[in-house]
Amino acid sequence: MRRAVTVVALCAGTAFSQSFLPLGDLPGGADLSTATGVSADGLVVVGLSRSGSGNEAFRWTAGEGMIGLGDFAGGVFRSAALGISGDGATTVGTGYDAGGVTAFRWTSADGLLTLAPFPEPEILESSAAGASADAGVIVGSYTTPLGHRAFGWTPDLGAFWLGKLESGFEASVGFAVSADGSVLVGGAETSTGWHPFRWTSDLGMVSLGDLPGGSGGGYARGISADAQFIVGLANNAQGREEAFVWSDDEGMVGLGALGTGDSGAWAVGGPLPTVVGTCVDGRGASLPTEAFIWTPDDGIRSLRQLLIDSGVTGLEAWLLTEARGISADGLVVVGSGINPQGNAEAWLVQLPGPEECIPDFNGDGNLDFFDVQRFLNLFSAGDLDADLNDDGQLNFFDVQRYLNLFSAGCP
Repeated sequence: MRRAVTVVALCAGTAFSQSFLPLGDLPGGADLSTATGVSADGLVVVGLSRSGSGNEAFRWTAGEGMIGLGDFAGGVFRSAALGISGDGATTVGTGYDAGGVTAFRWTSADGLLTLAPFPEPEILESSAAGASADAGVIVGSYTTPLGHRAFGWTPDLGAFWLGKLESGFEASVGFAVSADGSVLVGGAETSTGWHPFRWTSDLGMVSLGDLPGGSGGGYARGISADAQFIVGLANNAQGREEAFVWSDDEGMVGLGALGTGDSGAWAVGGPLPTVVGTCVDGRGASLPTEAFIWTPDDGIRSLRQLLIDSGVTGLEAWLLTEARGISADGLVVVGSGINPQGNAEAWLVQLPGPEECIPDFNGDGNLDFFDVQRFLNLFSAGDLDADLNDDGQLNFFDVQRYLNLFSAGCP
């Protein structure tokens, strides 16, 4: 039968038993970890921790905990995971080899692999920031003596430059890619400052524009799986950095801030959409940043306060300073904070899910005659989806319960 359920447990189908989960750190090093990305289903987290060897990229799952991904041979031991494919199988980021800072992709089968070749002969360093659902397309940046270049990468083509927004200005950085690999986003320099861009193979690099009254100062840092929404930061009319969400229908919309300072969005998920990122409250550089969450219905809110108001425990001595990743359904968020011991630590939270509206039997979000008709059709056919009192029988009591629920309306 159908039931009204408020999802509070973490990641249905896993062994999680709480809705705020500190992720710990790698053994042998300092107490430090930061989360930078999460798979589409919310089950795999990647980031950076400090092991006995040095700063090291990690991959975390509920079953295995936090696993270090190592680094290349021949250079300083210093790697970081910056993104993950939607299916959770491929981690991307940056490491060190004998030549310096190098973009990598990692799988359990192959370990660390460099991304190559690049389109220019003299590459000073490179970094991979995001991957499509199956990692068939990876996005990132490389540096030449003339500056930064945003790149896309495929197994067949290797890395390719994404181009420029304005003649004479070639600097750019790449941050994220849609699930199907067709849309890449980042920021590019122009004569009026940096602008967030959207890249496709048909149109190349296209600016997302400016916030109303603002100019430049922008980067696109996250994209929804279906490419309908892009998020990042841009200068507003007051000259401050402000988080934005962009869509074809509405263009660039500013999300505000938690205080009087700057804000920046990192990731977007869910159908609403739900945006997460970081705010600076503007009262002084010594104060920590704060993780935020934004939805069209509720605007921008403190993620920590939302969780506390929703009954989540274990946050009393924590500061949630940055939200960096969100699952495709918008219910799992990962980021970093300051734990009760004063150390930086990665975390994962599950947001309260929406309540199911039981009498909305055709699932269109409205209660009307068509819902009643569908219920009666199921009841007449002997379908146990109409067994609303869960007694294994279809009778008058199910009809009575349906009419009562219909009269009460949806949450």
